[in-house]
Amino acid sequence: MQYWLWSATKENWEILKIKRVWATYNRSITTQIKKGDVLIFYVKGTMHFKGIFRVISDWYETKELIWSDEIKEEKKKYPYQIDLELIQLGEANYKDLIPRLKFVEKKNAPQVYIYGTGGGPVNFRKPLAESDYEIILNEMKKKPVQPPVFEPTLLTHSELINMIVELGEMFGKSAEREYLAGPYRYDAVWKRVKVGNPTKVFEVHDKGVLDSALAKLKHAYDIWSADLFLVVTRHEDKERAKVLLAGSFHEIGEVTTLMQPEEIKEMYEYKKKFIELEKKLR
Repeated sequence: MQYWLWSATKENWEILKIKRVWATYNRSITTQIKKGDVLIFYVKGTMHFKGIFRVISDWYETKELIWSDEIKEEKKKYPYQIDLELIQLGEANYKDLIPRLKFVEKKNAPQVYIYGTGGGPVNFRKPLAESDYEIILNEMKKKPVQPPVFEPTLLTHSELINMIVELGEMFGKSAEREYLAGPYRYDAVWKRVKVGNPTKVFEVHDKGVLDSALAKLKHAYDIWSADLFLVVTRHEDKERAKVLLAGSFHEIGEVTTLMQPEEIKEMYEYKKKFIELEKKLR
């Protein structure tokens, strides 16, 4: 097990706390940070270490737009992701700890140790000594912060579809709900142009047979080669969908993104907020 220091923007720190994931654009980092390692997060612009997490998964690739700059730029920037488990949230002032931290060798230039380096950990991509980890952890324990608690997002089937359609319009797509094609009616589709074929197809599964929803999506892929999105409202359905996409529906496993209502709502609110800010800045 090794201890790593990473810096995050204020916006991405808030997302990290909720989702308990971290990501990078640099594939080489995935061979350096391992399952079981510990990540200490320094939040830019605060002069504070704010959280410590343990890596609880291997690295995996994702197409989901999660981070604030991904949503703002409407493209995936950090495809390599890991799952995290919380160890401690708190406030540990970097400036106050500099005299005691071993990794800060040049005490007169402490800022160089918290600069980002090519999508990897700070401190020049070198791990921290366990004694430095203990110093930061103990300081956080003196000023602990309670983990965020969120109630499940209770959205109806229709509300989710409306959000997906509005999101498509915000992204500049031609979006339609209840799109009829052959034997199937799809909950929502996005097109590049109104007269074109769907490029992204969405199904919201909150009841009924999961296999049927996946069969509809497979048909969409067969006729349009579209990107597929399955929104599942129950955790057990998400786990079953993973099994089906690795088995009976393996043909669409690589092009299907599993999402939950909370993720749709979060992306919708972020995108709406950015659009409102952009209007003010014009």
